[in-house]
Amino acid sequence: MLSYNKNMYSFFDCIITFFLFYLIFIIRYQTNIFESTTFRPITFEIFIMFFSYSAIITILNIAMKLYEFNKLYSIKNSIFYLYLVSIITALSFGLFFYISKVDFARFVFFTGLILNPIILTLFNKFFFRFLFPYNRNQLLFYIGEEKDFIYIKELVDKYKKILNIQLIKINSQSNINFLIDINTIIVIDENSKVQKEFVKLLTDYELKGGMIYTITDLYDYLDESIPSNLISSDDFKQFSSYKINNFYSKYLKRIGDIVISIILLILTLPILLITALLIKITSKGPIIYFQSRVGQKGIDFKMYKFRTMVKNAETDKALLTTKHDSRVTSIGKIMRPFRIDELPQLFNILKGDMSFIGPRPERKEIIDQILDVCPVFNKRLLVKPGLTGWAQVKFKYIDDIHEMHRKLDYDLYYIKNISLLIDLKIVLYTIETILFRRGAL
Repeated sequence: MLSYNKNMYSFFDCIITFFLFYLIFIIRYQTNIFESTTFRPITFEIFIMFFSYSAIITILNIAMKLYEFNKLYSIKNSIFYLYLVSIITALSFGLFFYISKVDFARFVFFTGLILNPIILTLFNKFFFRFLFPYNRNQLLFYIGEEKDFIYIKELVDKYKKILNIQLIKINSQSNINFLIDINTIIVIDENSKVQKEFVKLLTDYELKGGMIYTITDLYDYLDESIPSNLISSDDFKQFSSYKINNFYSKYLKRIGDIVISIILLILTLPILLITALLIKITSKGPIIYFQSRVGQKGIDFKMYKFRTMVKNAETDKALLTTKHDSRVTSIGKIMRPFRIDELPQLFNILKGDMSFIGPRPERKEIIDQILDVCPVFNKRLLVKPGLTGWAQVKFKYIDDIHEMHRKLDYDLYYIKNISLLIDLKIVLYTIETILFRRGAL
């Protein structure tokens, strides 16, 4: 089961897309199928053009989260998002070619964009079912504490329909001896000691080629998260500060934050001015809302936002925003889904209070409430808070303190795996989040 790799899908899709354009060009300009065809050789410029098409389409596929389990599993979802990518590609490249007057072989370009979603959907569906066939019920044996069984069951239930997983809890060696083989999967509870009667059995299983995973491994693989309920506040092995403060996160990321924030402030200046004017004329109160948030290492800072709520929306205590919140102004209802209210945080990024990518900053009052439910929440303070983050693009908006541990699961995954690659992935995923107004009220 653990043979699924998103990078493999994106690589194959890029190759297939390239050869599709290549094949259409050969049929159109180097065969006699079409009347009055003028022969055209494949030049280096055309080769680069096809490569550009393929690369942009693949990047947009990643941005649309096309390689998530639910979209690979569903033909309907796959077709919809692939055609959306084709439309975006047609508009962007079409505008460029119209302005530049470059000969881009229109027939090849548009025919490829029409056929590509169908071909990629069929290939991805076939490849997905090759890895996870319908007729093979994957057995997953759990060995561990009863109290932690709920976490593995919750994960399996989420993906059971897609991956045909059957979860079996093992209580004694007699239940597993005649069932176990290298095609089954064994998951152990990292917080419990393996019983003596299982040690030899598990060792023999590994020697035969079997794989043993922890609950955290399975969450990492299937859900790209780390179950915070299984992490203790004194777990310094996974979240040591020396591992997090590497060259990328300490230097390269900061340089990127400065450069990109300056560029975006210049590009979004008209939006900033128009938004400020609309806030001023549609509701009473300040244009910019200053709010105290907790940053890296627990240091407080003033976070800037365009005001989206009525004046004095919080008089007694800090409250999470809820769906259909009556405190949100009419212009705020437009700004919030598209994250326009967050644009002033570009100044926070420029100052160094925040980064582009990281866990969203919370108020101290909210953190104090969350710590009662989830003591490991403070691990988020090991990195700078961000304008967008892994939890924002992977999970829904949270308006309940008791659900914060699920959001934290994704933040912990990001902190453990912080790198340029995952930051770029979050940037691409943010496009889909904003486009379809996910994760925001």
